[in-house]
Amino acid sequence: MFGKIKSILGLLNLFAIPIVYSAEHKIFGAIGRSPGLEDGKVQVLIILDGVTLENKLYRLQKTSPCTNNCTYVIVYDNGKLLRFNSGGVEYDHSGQIYNIGYFHTEFDEKKCTGIQDCDDFMLKFETTFSTLNEK
Repeated sequence: MFGKIKSILGLLNLFAIPIVYSAEHKIFGAIGRSPGLEDGKVQVLIILDGVTLENKLYRLQKTSPCTNNCTYVIVYDNGKLLRFNSGGVEYDHSGQIYNIGYFHTEFDEKKCTGIQDCDDFMLKFETTFSTLNEK
């Protein structure tokens, strides 16, 4: 009898599923430029779970040579990357990439052919995402 119980408990341990839980995060951000900012720079604001990660000026850097709807990269907080263009943002959270669309844009495509040559724009993004963690 005792041997059967040990065997059953052993099998349960062998096939036990690790406990997995998810953490929910909320990110809000804005990328913008207004007249008077240093040429080639944008203001970047990133707030994750209510904590401001970045609120600085950054020089625009293209990810590749292009002429229309270029993708730019901002390197912040010791090597973290934020990529963006006029369509949305790629946010890297612990190695997982999240593509986030803008919920509000102030970008006059009649006056500007792209972000690089526009001296007055605001691109705001926000989303909630979950990350899986093992316990």
